[in-house]
Amino acid sequence: MAGEGDKFAGSVKEKVGSVTGNDRLEGEGKGQKNAGKVESAVQGAKDKVSGAAEAVKDKLSSDDDHKRN
Repeated sequence: MAGEGDKFAGSVKEKVGSVTGNDRLEGEGKGQKNAGKVESAVQGAKDKVSGAAEAVKDKLSSDDDHKRN
């Protein structure tokens, strides 16, 4: 799924930065993790829109078939 790699890598960087006291690495990890979350949310929205469009297309196609018969 989109964004999962960034969420995982960001979490690792964040934890390593926290444990080692590296504020820069911790902040970078938080940013990367959040970017992954956004990417996942955007992909989820795209999937929903695509699914809805397919449902409408199928419905219209089905209605056309019924009108022809």
